[in-house]
Amino acid sequence: MTTKESREISGEVEGWSNEVREFGKNNRGSRGIKVEGDWHNIVGRVNELEKIDTSFPKGSYVKFKESKNNRGYWDVDGDLVVIKKEEVEHEPAEPENQPEQTKEQTPQQAQQTKTQTVENNAQKNKQIQYQVCLKAAVELMKIFYQGQEVVDRDELGKNTLIATTNLYKGMNEKRLELMENGTW
Repeated sequence: MTTKESREISGEVEGWSNEVREFGKNNRGSRGIKVEGDWHNIVGRVNELEKIDTSFPKGSYVKFKESKNNRGYWDVDGDLVVIKKEEVEHEPAEPENQPEQTKEQTPQQAQQTKTQTVENNAQKNKQIQYQVCLKAAVELMKIFYQGQEVVDRDELGKNTLIATTNLYKGMNEKRLELMENGTW
């Protein structure tokens, strides 16, 4: 018999997953809890998991043990225990968990890393905004082509692309206008 790998976690509850993920029809499931920036998985009865966030609301401090399951995921093992803020145990960050660029960086390397992060975040934001505009354009096309029995696929694609681009441009123009007014 092999022993399960386990660890003890303590810290502030930062949030809960919105819904319980059910495992089938056996009234069992799992729910995520975010503690000190990391998500942890609680397995149990669905009805208990649905109410657990009322017993341990955001901002409360908890302590619990978790162990690796057969699939390699960490699951809370046992009960969550409410603790005081002073009882939170912080382990020093392990060097292997730190990104390479944070180890002894020159000021130029640190600035380059910051610039890359800002550029990556800006690119992600653009992609998300474009996806939102595409979804809105698809909804507009549903309304526009409603009632038509036959729709030309090429025309639909072209009109969806035009609508997406116009929505994206309009959204960015409005954002810049609001930023200039100081209301963004």
